[in-house]
Amino acid sequence: MTLIFRSIKYIAIGPAILLLLVISGFYVDYRTSVSGLVKAAKGENTIVIDPQKDVSFLVVGDSGTGSKIQRKIAFLMEGRCRRKRPEGILLLGDAVYPNGVTSVEDPQWQEKIFSMYTGDCLRGVPIFPVLGNHDYLGNVTSWIEMSDRNERWNFPSRHYSIVVPGVVTIYAIDSSYPVSIEQHGIPDFGHSTTPWTIAMGHHPLQSASVTGGGHRGLSISSWLVKKRLCNQVDAYLTAHSHHLEYDYIEECNMDQYISGAGGGELYKLREDHDAEFAISQYGFLEIELSSELMKTRFFSFEKENIFQRSRKRQPD
Repeated sequence: MTLIFRSIKYIAIGPAILLLLVISGFYVDYRTSVSGLVKAAKGENTIVIDPQKDVSFLVVGDSGTGSKIQRKIAFLMEGRCRRKRPEGILLLGDAVYPNGVTSVEDPQWQEKIFSMYTGDCLRGVPIFPVLGNHDYLGNVTSWIEMSDRNERWNFPSRHYSIVVPGVVTIYAIDSSYPVSIEQHGIPDFGHSTTPWTIAMGHHPLQSASVTGGGHRGLSISSWLVKKRLCNQVDAYLTAHSHHLEYDYIEECNMDQYISGAGGGELYKLREDHDAEFAISQYGFLEIELSSELMKTRFFSFEKENIFQRSRKRQPD
């Protein structure tokens, strides 16, 4: 019996040590990666957009290839812009493949971001980005510095908020390290007073992708994001997995939209997935909001309007 108890003890200790090492590694990476961002952050991390009756945003992630495909998607976005000029482009991370940017002088800023979204309509539309895992391989503090170089680029801190009074609050969060949200940019996180509350980040909470890890919500980062957003927001806009998808996450009472097909190589989908909508095609998401209604549409250049959904605001 003693031998059995010892075996059970060692079996239990092994996973505990492994978990401790994983958590410790995450903490060390966090301290190393975000220190420069915290020092460089602006004092004001809430961006207020003049209130209108209806507002819209174009949403795209995993775009930063500088390829013909990315440019083709940007052309489609220009077409939607001409129908209704959006308040902004929500850029869901991995804005520059494969290793981010080196500085504000890096030519990839132009090649993979600013020169892409420069049609007659889009060229004046603000860009609101969040960091992706590939962006973290470069100089992330230059993301904050670029806010002073290019008026279209809005990135005051690794966590920040966009507010359209009377319509929507958007929490832009660093989903690679989704901790210290209140201390590092959004002091009123979770206390939105607008009719709609939306979050945007790079890592999904779940997905139909065959790729595992954070692409399926199976990581510490994804678990922490879910813990913070669950029952706090109406919708979560995300990417990382290179496809288009809509899910309703019942236990969190929120919609999840994956718009990760902006230019990176597409991922295959599991045949047994249970997403309401998922497709491995290049494209982007459009979201329109009024105080009473949220409308969403996925667009692809293989078939333009491939999914749409409307959601009415429920009385409090």
